Amino acid sequence: MKNIKKVLAAVLMIAVMFSITGCNSSDYKKAAQLMADGDYAAASEMFKALGDYEDSADQAKECDYQIAKAAFDAGDYENAIELLTALGDYQDSADLISQATDKVLSAAAREAKAMKDDFISVEHLFLGLLDEQDQTTSELFRAFNLKKDAFLQQLTAVRGNQRVTTDNPEDTYNALQKYGQDLVELARKQNPVP
Repeated sequence: MKNIKKVLAAVLMIAVMFSITGCNSSDYKKAAQLMADGDYAAASEMFKALGDYEDSADQAKECDYQIAKAAFDAGDYENAIELLTALGDYQDSADLISQATDKVLSAAAREAKAMKDDFISVEHLFLGLLDEQDQTTSELFRAFNLKKDAFLQQLTAVRGNQRVTTDNPEDTYNALQKYGQDLVELARKQNPVP
């Protein structure tokens, strides 16, 4: 009787393990097919649900990478950067983040050169953002009705014909003196301290 119980327990254990392994194998194949079909979001979810079955974790990372790369290629840098950051050093994740930044910096450098400036300054970076808009910046600029031509007009009004020849050009614009008020000086005039 003891031997029969042991045999039944062993058979039951094997049956349970087989059913679990069989389910995982079937789910893994489904996830792999979804991945092959380009449905990376669904494949990633299935691979993540499989946990440490075979190379499911690696396959989930590859799916997430493909999702991030597609977002990057579509100009949706905010989502791409979020996904790529979560992937850490997987493949060229860090390089793709750098590419988005590089596009804006390259546009800023072109603007500085076009304006015959020696340094890249804040206005060049802003112009770079206007030139290399992604989904987020495009929506933001649209919400505040920011357009490159209008920004350049205002920049010319503040900057005049001065060039950026130092690493701190804002000091040369006298923008605060022209367009601001010294509140401390006004307070002193209103209530002089003896």
